[in-house]
Amino acid sequence: MSSQFFDRAAHCQRIGAHGGAVTISRHGVSHVRAIGKAGARATIAKHGVSYFQGLMARKGWQGRRPVSLAMDLAYGRTLAELAA
Repeated sequence: MSSQFFDRAAHCQRIGAHGGAVTISRHGVSHVRAIGKAGARATIAKHGVSYFQGLMARKGWQGRRPVSLAMDLAYGRTLAELAA
């Protein structure tokens, strides 16, 4: 018998770090968008619009972000530095 313990939190963090990219590569952006919209509708139906807006504000989500290659590259470099 192995005395190793399964670290579920580490496992979820590891797969979650690239899970969205895998989903996009397999199913496309429209699939991920549909999942997000369905989740938003379900949350609003269950808890109300103000709850949903508060949740998004708490997470720092400000709506669709503008497309900026320079910002994406800078953010990617920052993430790479943090991961190293």
